[in-house]
Amino acid sequence: LIKAYETYAKMIPGVHIDLERAVLLVGELSRRNLVLRFCRTCRDPLIIDRLGEPHDRCPFCRANGSLRPPILAIAGPP
Repeated sequence: LIKAYETYAKMIPGVHIDLERAVLLVGELSRRNLVLRFCRTCRDPLIIDRLGEPHDRCPFCRANGSLRPPILAIAGPP
């Protein structure tokens, strides 16, 4: 697992998630405490807490309506 993360971090510059958080995220997704959805406005991925307030739009779209900034890679700036 550590080797896979290190390889990922070398391949994707500017990784914004450390190994511990990635393992926690995968665990919570597999237990279905969190679910992956996509924003209905911009189609960016959303991680939704099933016990929290449901959202169908990302925080940016909720705050700014249909305005969107330039698209950046998930792993970091271009």
